Amino acid sequence: MSAALTVATEIAIEAPTSRVWALLVDFDGYPNWNPYLIKVEGRAEGGTDILVHAKPTPDAEPTAQ
Repeated sequence: MSAALTVATEIAIEAPTSRVWALLVDFDGYPNWNPYLIKVEGRAEGGTDILVHAKPTPDAEPTAQ
């Protein structure tokens, strides 16, 4: 069993909240605008888990699992 991981970040976006949220929960659309998050699985609902498949950047440093 893997340990839970929490990632937190903040950025100012000049767009309506509804538009930003629609893009963030459109998991099938991620490959259209984010070349590094190639697949996202799950439901965008509180208390649920999502699985993110990421493609490392060419200059990414190897990390321990």
